[in-house]
Amino acid sequence: MVNTRTLLFAKLNFILNFVFAVYNFALGITMNSLWFLVSGAYYIVLAVMRFGAVAMSRRESDGIFMLMKKGKKNGEIKDSKSN
Repeated sequence: MVNTRTLLFAKLNFILNFVFAVYNFALGITMNSLWFLVSGAYYIVLAVMRFGAVAMSRRESDGIFMLMKKGKKNGEIKDSKSN
């Protein structure tokens, strides 16, 4: 299960990466700098990957929690594939 604090910091880091990427893109456009445009693209890719990882971890932790809640009998966790 994913810690709430971990998700909070991951979300905050996603927002900061996205803002930094937009800043680099703005600098690249205003200064006609390929370096800043590439840097902005890198940080956008990083932010999208981080968003995907956070979304996947939340979905997996919710799914595992629901399986545990659904299949719990006498302290046992029932595997959904063994039905």
